[in-house]
Amino acid sequence: MPFSDDELEAFYREIEARTAYRELMENRRAERSARRAELPDCPTPDKLPFTSPAAAMDSIERIKARTFGTVSLRYYECACGRWHITSSAQLTHRPIAPVRRRKGKKKR
Repeated sequence: MPFSDDELEAFYREIEARTAYRELMENRRAERSARRAELPDCPTPDKLPFTSPAAAMDSIERIKARTFGTVSLRYYECACGRWHITSSAQLTHRPIAPVRRRKGKKKR
């Protein structure tokens, strides 16, 4: 007999585990594509999307560990709902000065 019952049972368990794993991966792919369909298109599709600020920060730390010198990187939330990394400075908006009105009589 080429295989014992124990070897044959172990073989079938391995095949069943592979099949279950393959089905799990196919389900995950289907879920991902469904989630992608819900999100709007990204205005910067050339940038890597991150699912959370923590994931983007981890990536920034890995980049800084591999580069020499100082690299100024930050993350921001995109219109597509994901997070991207950029090297541009953060935009700061200056408050608009209030309109000053003269007190007293109007000039004619």
